[in-house]
Amino acid sequence: MKRARLIYNSSAGNTSGSLSSLLEGIKAAGYETHYDVTVSEEDLDVVLKEPTDVVVVAGGDGSLRAVVKRLLEHPIGARPALTVLPLGTANNVANMLMPGMTVPQILGGLSNPVSKPFDIGSVRCEVEGCEPGENIFLEGAGVGLFANMMADYQPDEGKNPFRALQVMTQTLSTFAPQTLTLTADEQQLSESFVMLEVMNTNAVGPRLPLAPRADAGDGFFDVVLVREDARVGFLNYVTNVVSGSVESLPNVEVKRWSRLELTCLDWAVHADAEVIPVRGESRVSFEMMAGALELWLPELQPGDVPAQPLPLLTKVVKLGAIK
Repeated sequence: MKRARLIYNSSAGNTSGSLSSLLEGIKAAGYETHYDVTVSEEDLDVVLKEPTDVVVVAGGDGSLRAVVKRLLEHPIGARPALTVLPLGTANNVANMLMPGMTVPQILGGLSNPVSKPFDIGSVRCEVEGCEPGENIFLEGAGVGLFANMMADYQPDEGKNPFRALQVMTQTLSTFAPQTLTLTADEQQLSESFVMLEVMNTNAVGPRLPLAPRADAGDGFFDVVLVREDARVGFLNYVTNVVSGSVESLPNVEVKRWSRLELTCLDWAVHADAEVIPVRGESRVSFEMMAGALELWLPELQPGDVPAQPLPLLTKVVKLGAIK
């Protein structure tokens, strides 16, 4: 019998799964199930050293990132598989991998899961607090407008796309662009940008869909480049993505790269929800760890589970995009 270890975040934003029902669901799928209370980072360090076949993370993107950090410490080839039950607020990773699926559906699919590689990104920069291995990202990382928005966002006041758009709009009006010199997969580019986002999943932060065609198992980032003269049109780009009309704007590009390096001045850097302040000039690199982990997912049949829109953001942008 295969072994499963449940990591359960009881304080996650979604309360649709009780601990007892999750344990019963995993057991019903045919697993020897283990659960230990984890209330601190140290608890996770201890629990995730125990042998298991799959780690089941019941929580949000932050809980998933904390677990992934520790699984990457295992030698390649000895890392357990990973499954996520979306009990957080944004659930960007789960929503991309299993759009519209409920927790009971995901648990039921564990009886005969499909294996999928899962890419992880890594950020390295020449500032204190940006140590190699510490700043991984599952969703996205970047510099410029969105990173500064994340710094001002204050998620403790409530995580929702409406507030995120409000903060982004306020930041957009005064945010100064920079000329960035990029080296990416042996290509070089030097232009003035207000934002660069390195996306692993299709959405980041409070369900903001910046890279609708991203695939976290293809070995490439979707890099969103917003030039200086696209600062106003950028929110219209987000509007088009959410409404399903993926119309590219002349000055908003999405590149598929696996590694890039740049130099920026006094721009914050973010890795998922973690923001790293930068003072002065810093060289920042983003690297792809292709297929770093194995995911066990329910098998999706065409038409079984419709892709779900991002309802809050859709509602907001239809009120009127910035002109």
